[in-house]
Amino acid sequence: MILLSLLGATAHAQIWVAPRRPGQSIFHLTDQEWRTLDLLEGEQVREVEAGGVRLFFAQGADPTAERAAAHLVRAYRELADTFEFTPPHRFDYVMYGTYQEFLRSNLFPVQEGVLGVTSTRGLEMALPYFGDHQTYEHTSTHELAHEFTLQKVRAAAKRANTFRDPMDVMPLWFVEGLAEYAALGPIEGENAMRVRDLVTNPDLYTGHGLLGFWDDYPGYVLWTYAGGHARISFLEETYGEGTFRRIIDASPTMVTDQALLTPWMQFRKLVQRITGDRPDKVAEKFDAWVKHRAYQEWLDSEQTVAELDVLDPIQGFPLAMDASPDGELVAYRSIGFENGRTAIHVVDPRAPGSSKRMVADTRPGAESLHPIDPRNFDLGDGRLAWVAESRGRDVVHVREIRTTASEETGPPPGDAFQTDDDGFFVDPDETERDPWWKVRFRKGPGNAYHVGRDGLLAVGSVALEPGGDRVAIVGLHQDGQRDLFLITPRGGKHHDLRRLTTDVAAERDVAWGPDGLVFSSDASPDGRYQLFTLDPNDPDAVPQRLTTDDRDHLSPAVLADGTVVYSSYDEHDRSELFATAGPGTTVRLTDLAVGAFEPAPGPDGGLWTLIQHHGRLRPTLMKSEAQRTLPGEAAPAAQGPPIRLPTRPVSSAVPYVPLDPRNWGIDGGFAAVGAGPGGVYGQVYLSFSDRLRDHGLLLVADAYGTPELTDAQLLYLDQSGRVTWGAGPFHDLRFRIDHSLPDTSVLFQSGERYYGMMGSLRVPIDRYVYVQGDVSAGGVSYFLFDDTAVFLADAYSNGSGTDLLDDWFRANPYPRVQTEGTLRLGIDTTRFHPTTGPVAGVTWLLEASGGVQPFDAQQYGSLRTDIQGYLPIPYTRGGNVGIELSGATSGGGPYATGYWLSSYDTLRAYAWGDPALLGRHYWFASSELQLPLDVLIRLAVASSVEGVVGLDFGGVADDIGDLWDRRALDVALGSNFVLGPLVLRLHFARAIDIGAPLPVTANPWVTNFSLSWLGG
Repeated sequence: MILLSLLGATAHAQIWVAPRRPGQSIFHLTDQEWRTLDLLEGEQVREVEAGGVRLFFAQGADPTAERAAAHLVRAYRELADTFEFTPPHRFDYVMYGTYQEFLRSNLFPVQEGVLGVTSTRGLEMALPYFGDHQTYEHTSTHELAHEFTLQKVRAAAKRANTFRDPMDVMPLWFVEGLAEYAALGPIEGENAMRVRDLVTNPDLYTGHGLLGFWDDYPGYVLWTYAGGHARISFLEETYGEGTFRRIIDASPTMVTDQALLTPWMQFRKLVQRITGDRPDKVAEKFDAWVKHRAYQEWLDSEQTVAELDVLDPIQGFPLAMDASPDGELVAYRSIGFENGRTAIHVVDPRAPGSSKRMVADTRPGAESLHPIDPRNFDLGDGRLAWVAESRGRDVVHVREIRTTASEETGPPPGDAFQTDDDGFFVDPDETERDPWWKVRFRKGPGNAYHVGRDGLLAVGSVALEPGGDRVAIVGLHQDGQRDLFLITPRGGKHHDLRRLTTDVAAERDVAWGPDGLVFSSDASPDGRYQLFTLDPNDPDAVPQRLTTDDRDHLSPAVLADGTVVYSSYDEHDRSELFATAGPGTTVRLTDLAVGAFEPAPGPDGGLWTLIQHHGRLRPTLMKSEAQRTLPGEAAPAAQGPPIRLPTRPVSSAVPYVPLDPRNWGIDGGFAAVGAGPGGVYGQVYLSFSDRLRDHGLLLVADAYGTPELTDAQLLYLDQSGRVTWGAGPFHDLRFRIDHSLPDTSVLFQSGERYYGMMGSLRVPIDRYVYVQGDVSAGGVSYFLFDDTAVFLADAYSNGSGTDLLDDWFRANPYPRVQTEGTLRLGIDTTRFHPTTGPVAGVTWLLEASGGVQPFDAQQYGSLRTDIQGYLPIPYTRGGNVGIELSGATSGGGPYATGYWLSSYDTLRAYAWGDPALLGRHYWFASSELQLPLDVLIRLAVASSVEGVVGLDFGGVADDIGDLWDRRALDVALGSNFVLGPLVLRLHFARAIDIGAPLPVTANPWVTNFSLSWLGG
């Protein structure tokens, strides 16, 4: 949600000034209206009354909702049998029409890579439909299993009358592994392959390898999900079916009779009670079990990676790959080590260091390259096609690639020196060198096809026409079907889009060969993905089935002779490459222990492919002599027409009413209140929202002793559509150096209370850029602190020889009517590391504000900007160099805005609240090196520890001419301790003498101790 970011950027100024990040927008294309349908509520499931499910879906998505409703009822009943439990409480199931819409959800903070979310606090879950039935049903059943786990554990805790929730001490691997087991059954396929890679291909340098049975590393996704799946399968196979149910039923003992034990000891004791084996014995049995499975498959394979040629070096972690029709060029999509940015590179394997980045995401126009998708780009003869998201819709790009290559005989770059066998330098001119290739790439002209305007919500695969200009794509249409489409250019930005398939089956991958299109689809009797062919030139053509065996066939590539190569998991859970020219001609080309994916043509009869090895995908050339010719036919597939997906009517669904009080609840809050001689002090934060969190109500209040000295705001926020707006009452405190007595040179501070109503409207241009306008109107009152009033009344103390207090009251009558307005431009391409915060990208926030007291002839205005940039440090996880620039100026009369800098975030050599940081004008620049210290320091309470070295430079003045004279420079050292979503910052700063007055502090080194949000 953007509740806090909007609150911190309202029209009324804040007392403390810190660098602000504008934040990225949640970009909705339309204002969606939601409907709800209650399923199974009150029905008998396992002879028990079910709590049921409330399905949320968008207006107009009835066909998709009908399929989802049928799946929900079936999966609910199946999971009830698996868990031997019927959930007593109804839960919300929020289904988004596309993955892009899911990523823009306000319900949960999600990022690309997350397929579904279940709340452990409430009873709600969210996921997209995908358009891919197989992926949807797996994800949905996985998340539903979380709901069953939560309710079964809490039902057991309620029976045991425990005071704590056993879920709080249950390891994540158990929860996620159980969900995978419930969705897929005993481990097989991809999860089994990845666990085998852990066992047989460890890499100590990257931390990839088999861990212990009890190890729980939530940040290690592979060990949590695939490793968790393996551990649940082991428990069920070794200790009997239903072991996981017995663990859940006994889980309350972790929070009752063992309350003094640490969480990991509690779970170990629980498993010992259920299995009868000591924790170390369980771990030893699992170690033997998983190794026996992995090494047996490893021994049975007759092909190793040593027979293949791995492409090296590679930029980042490869995720998908393709090759040109002749195999001479390779394109791959990878994600950066340090910055998490996805890019598509093109490389000539003869000169691996020559790679050219063709496009990178997280920028306007290419918000995402969809890193979790299979191959969604195609490298043709001198052209590259790819899919990039822009403003919430996918765009198909096609661009020329111009390549020059020459064979050189001199010393290659970076190889100016050479040694002989004894280690002595030799003259380069006297040595014989192998020739090397000099390759250069240039980007040529291109086209962008905005297929979203034709009704496509997303694009999953692309294929270029050999020798032509057309592009075949797999697209998710707004009718909820994932079909094959053909783009025909018409010059310039114009194109025609023709639908080639129209059925409920889901197409996934498409390739274009000399005889037409080859694509994968689940249009089979058993819902398996099989390969089909289609002639795009025949408008009456019907897809013809190419493969018929009992397994999923994916990522087809068509060779020059028409042979189709594809990948598929065999009966040994190994992803192998197969080749076919039609039914009855299939052969297996590989016999690897792990996996081969996404084949593409290689030179001289070879094949390019991605190999799973050492925990990552590696682009690899399999030469013709390394290929196998093994029997490739599996068990025959089911015969008959394509499977008909079950549906359930949704005509009884009712509109969702977001403002119905029954749909609202407390999101969170806290209060810290204390009483003293001066009154009540403290802070209150309360957040309320509707079920979808598209509408919110936020109360924030800070009390400083009396009701008059209270900062408070009650904000209603509507972020259900493309335009976000908010409104509410406020009471705001401000401070300034007083200029209301122009006939005296006495300087003192005064305060202002501004109260009334405010409104805010944000219009996103895209995910990274927005424009926001804020307005406020109300009354204003001015005040003095008691010591200031005494100072002004004492003619001797104030140095004027007169009583200035009465003059001040005459100059500042109140209340007055006041209105203000602010126009703001925000740009934010920040990329975050999950445990350290911002690591890359830039932000810029520019705002202009103005205020008017219409009945007192007062006008004032201000201009402020905040710029931040981050550069990742190579070979570190989360390390970065951050640079912050900020400045502001105000004027227009005695009531111009005053800025009071927060020393913790700006000039750290000043003490907090130093009046020297208050003025109408300021500027500062900070640079900070943040280096993770997790390899050296591990704290149980901190998810990450960073070392910090910073440099601050800037100044504050009430007269713009004094800014340079009041400059300050300091150096800061310290640490950041990341505690989940919070960052505890402990920095020590010291001023450096640069010929300007030094900050007045009790000690040369000033301690800065503060708490902030990880993303703040």
